[in-house]
Amino acid sequence: MSGSTSEHLAFGVAAKRIVRSVAMTAVLASRRRVRRRTSWVGEQLSFDDARGRVYRETVVVQPPTADPCVLVVEFRLRGIHGRAHTLFRWESLLNTPLFVGFPGFVSKLWVSHDEREVYRGVYEWDGPERAEAYVHALWWLLAPVSIRGSIRHHVVPGLRRDQWLAQRGHRPPAETDVAVRAGAVATDRAHTVVESVGGAVLIAAHLLARPLRHWRATWGATDEEAAATFPGDDLVPDATWSYTHAITVAAPPERLWPWIVQLGQGRGGFYSYPGLENLVGCHVQNATDVLDRFQHLAVGDPVLLHPKAPPLTVAAIEPGRHLVLIGSSPDGADASLWAFHLLDDGDGGTRLIERGRYAHSGGRASSLAFGPTLLEPISFVMSRKMLRTLRALAE
Repeated sequence: MSGSTSEHLAFGVAAKRIVRSVAMTAVLASRRRVRRRTSWVGEQLSFDDARGRVYRETVVVQPPTADPCVLVVEFRLRGIHGRAHTLFRWESLLNTPLFVGFPGFVSKLWVSHDEREVYRGVYEWDGPERAEAYVHALWWLLAPVSIRGSIRHHVVPGLRRDQWLAQRGHRPPAETDVAVRAGAVATDRAHTVVESVGGAVLIAAHLLARPLRHWRATWGATDEEAAATFPGDDLVPDATWSYTHAITVAAPPERLWPWIVQLGQGRGGFYSYPGLENLVGCHVQNATDVLDRFQHLAVGDPVLLHPKAPPLTVAAIEPGRHLVLIGSSPDGADASLWAFHLLDDGDGGTRLIERGRYAHSGGRASSLAFGPTLLEPISFVMSRKMLRTLRALAE
């Protein structure tokens, strides 16, 4: 079974299956069954007249499949050239929940672009029909970012992935399981599992709910707060999109500030959904106490979001009042701002304002990293959980 992947499910059916996949991925991750392996990473694979190198391997730990098959999906991205491929390979890790939870998924080799800039995924699936069902849902995710007609797939029934690769002259390397460990994915506590599943479902729903973008952009904020100018806004003066989130905290600013100043990967965490953050390699653990060693930020200090991503930099800080972080692309063409502003509400409490501002140059790579299509709905779900957790910690 092969050909151009032009057939696809109805949007509503595909959306439901993708949401279920995201939820199931969180469950699998919480049970330590989602792993990253290195057995094939770095190997160069041949595909007829082209070659590509494996840059990631994802597997789900499970008993041997009863009806194995190999699925190869290929596509060519629009507007991705040169160094933009590096950015896409990093960003693509965020797509893990969009396939791992589909029924029958066993493993995936992520294959980098070949000489014609075609990307491939080499999957093992339990059941050809399940593999086909996945592809017809996948179309809705690939079509908006791929060159028309470039999405193709091929299903080989009756073979496991390594058997198929061996037939093509590729000898399976030694097995090395570096795991997305439980400590780096989620804890075994029931509430963490439930929260991860809930967060994953919300992200999937908001990715598909573009009409809600305006509501998300001003969640919790008054019209005056959304329109107000705050310290640091001038650092990204020509933002292509932005948001202002707000929440009332029944505690004075000085009690809330210690939790905010210790935000960051390798610091106090993000007070959001650690199971989801760790699924994409953030390696965070949310602090449940004020940590003295992280209470002293200064202008110029780095704050990490991900261990492999460029850090944000403290651009402005006034203890108890505001924290402004900025970031940019390597060439300086794109910029981002993430800021927290603490306002006395006049009744002994605090209005906590979170503002994000982004300016991107409009290219495909820039849009992936700094544009609203993926970043806006994901950041909304994570930010709302963070604000609510900060409120609970301070109160």
